Amino acid sequence: QTLSFEAAQSMSFDIAIATWWKTCSDLQRVRASHYCYFVQSIESRFYDPRNSGFEKPLVTASYHLPLTLITEAKWIRDYLQRIRPEARIYYVRNGIDKKIFNLGDESELTANFSAPLRILVEGPLDVWFKETPKAVELVSALPFRKQLTLVSTSEPAPELRKHLDRVYCKVDQRQMAESYRETDIIVKLSRVEGMFMPPLEAFHCGATAVCAQVTGCEEYLHHGWNALLACPEDYDSIRRHLILLDKNRRLLNFLRYNALATAKSWPSCDQASRFMSAVLSTIAREK
Repeated sequence: QTLSFEAAQSMSFDIAIATWWKTCSDLQRVRASHYCYFVQSIESRFYDPRNSGFEKPLVTASYHLPLTLITEAKWIRDYLQRIRPEARIYYVRNGIDKKIFNLGDESELTANFSAPLRILVEGPLDVWFKETPKAVELVSALPFRKQLTLVSTSEPAPELRKHLDRVYCKVDQRQMAESYRETDIIVKLSRVEGMFMPPLEAFHCGATAVCAQVTGCEEYLHHGWNALLACPEDYDSIRRHLILLDKNRRLLNFLRYNALATAKSWPSCDQASRFMSAVLSTIAREK
């Protein structure tokens, strides 16, 4: 059920949850027995360190409010535990909608040793820490045949568009899953992530990943087993990984099979919802 904020102020709740640092200030305007903060990333890291203004300290201050904390990634839990050792912190993994993100009609992955490598770059073009334009430029310069697809929130500028075989903008989840199913490798160079969902979604659809080691990747990405990883901004290693996978399709398929096995062990949305419900029930019983 969705309520206007004005309607919510006239009611009383068992639990009120802030889901973004700016919503923390609104909690005091809602009557509830318990107040929580669902921390989906350390949002102070979203602000460019070259021009962070006054907001970054406010974001950091929000994590020190006397609220029960819930998060979806272990690295966030560990960060919050360090700065607030006295806090109650609950970790609930983010679920995947497996009715959407799956192999589709394919019963198994198909090895292909001669077709152009199908590479997907996903992310907004105008968010500095996503490094989406850099990923397109890096992949387009690789010295082998490939099919390069971009999925983004906006059309790329002509100088970037010329490097791309396909561009999809503002897709829904079903279209995103179809793009993953047409992909061998998703390339992500993000500097900042929370749970880092796109490679996990791609795993469910039969792809592997070549990524920078960003926060969140430790949840399920394992170098040499289901993906290939590089240090942040180590673009030479990313290039070498992709060249290797073009030459060694057996390794590519090894990673794809293991990525799919990883996906199968990950909780669905229904399972994650039950975990969250159990956490909220526990919080509601707390004094």
